[in-house]
Amino acid sequence: MSMIKKWPQFENQVRRRDMKLLKRLDDFPDAILVAGCQRSGTTMLAKIIAESEGLYDFKLGATDACLDAALILAGSVDHQRVDRRYCFQTTHVDECYPEYLEHTGDFRMLWCLRNPLSVVYSLVYNWSNWGLNTTFMRCGVSELETYDLRAPLMRLLGARGVSKLHKACMIYNAKVSQIFELSKRLKCKGLVVVEYDELVNRKHEVLPKLYDFLEVDYRSEYADKILATSLSKANRLSDYESETILRLCEPVYDKARAEYWDTASDRPIWATEKL
Repeated sequence: MSMIKKWPQFENQVRRRDMKLLKRLDDFPDAILVAGCQRSGTTMLAKIIAESEGLYDFKLGATDACLDAALILAGSVDHQRVDRRYCFQTTHVDECYPEYLEHTGDFRMLWCLRNPLSVVYSLVYNWSNWGLNTTFMRCGVSELETYDLRAPLMRLLGARGVSKLHKACMIYNAKVSQIFELSKRLKCKGLVVVEYDELVNRKHEVLPKLYDFLEVDYRSEYADKILATSLSKANRLSDYESETILRLCEPVYDKARAEYWDTASDRPIWATEKL
């Protein structure tokens, strides 16, 4: 069993050694992957699915579910697969997302899309400084010059030269933008972009459709695990914060929502229908 219990350990012992993060993905036929930007509801959705009847709810010990999934997929633990379907949360893949394209495609993906006000608020105020800074350096820093933001100060001071707010905005744009490339190139059993706010506000309509896509038996009590308590967090932002987030991130969010949510029939569009 791996001695990795915390994300910084995973960073040092797996990612920085250039180990494949999805090395064992093909070992889990018809797996379900829950991906997207951090703080977008991926943990909640992955937990609900993993605990559904017919799936194997793996637990490795005193770690969080996303880290458990990361250890199994990277082959960092000696995990013997059971003959049941698995649901893996894969938000940690970050800049290594092209790895999804290297596999046979015997999986289904749910990509969580959430409005930028809620996500950025949570990244800034409900996430560790280590998580914010590390993720920014991995997949957010490249967005700075696109938006002409503090590039000279960044070169002088490193991550310290960029505010937490701008780091979070760049992380959001980088992660959401990944879906545009994946939807065109990913060859898998199916890809759905899940609009988090729609899922929470209309859970008894949207969640059964997602289970139908996953080919997992649905029970009405699964929707009871979806709570609306986090929808109001964006109201805590200052006017400056809200204006900054909307200016930088709303175009990316609007583009993703327009492409992957069918407003006419109020359902998520199977992104692979576009292939």
